[in-house]
Amino acid sequence: MYWLPLIALYSGMRLEEIGQLRLEDIGLEDGVHYFNVREGVDQSLKTSSSVRRVPIHKKLIERGILKEKDRLQKLGEFRLFPQLQRNREDKYTAGFSKWWGIWTRGIGITDDRLVFHSFRHAFKDRCRDCEISREHSEAIMGHASQSVGDSYGKGFSIAKLAKSMDRIHWDPVFKEDCADKYQYKS
Repeated sequence: MYWLPLIALYSGMRLEEIGQLRLEDIGLEDGVHYFNVREGVDQSLKTSSSVRRVPIHKKLIERGILKEKDRLQKLGEFRLFPQLQRNREDKYTAGFSKWWGIWTRGIGITDDRLVFHSFRHAFKDRCRDCEISREHSEAIMGHASQSVGDSYGKGFSIAKLAKSMDRIHWDPVFKEDCADKYQYKS
């Protein structure tokens, strides 16, 4: 309930991409922690362009996502969200999605257009507002490129994408003087 919305807000990832993450999908390369969005054991993706590495935003690290990974590893878990169970359609987040709809209505969000996927739209808008290139935002979000030439090579380095990710901020939403209240406490 805590991590799924924050990860969506700071990454633009789809709900199911987040919900099916395994602990091994949190990687480190060139000093950059990232989510490895991929197909694997009990993991599927919407499109082939969805396969990607998403830099983990520094705010998620400050709030304790890496400590949560370590905590779960010590417990012998292998998924980042072990409490999410697959439904008949093999979706981990169906129950969460239902809860999210009930919860948001309960706090007064009644516009049917404001759903969990709205985090993805908000992230894309934030990329534009923070002047992140279209190519970088598409790579981070797993959107198919419009150019055939973009499919050549391996794509952007994780370090390059992390520099763009560092430009994302939600200061209008989270007041910096309140950040300490929400950090992970071990």
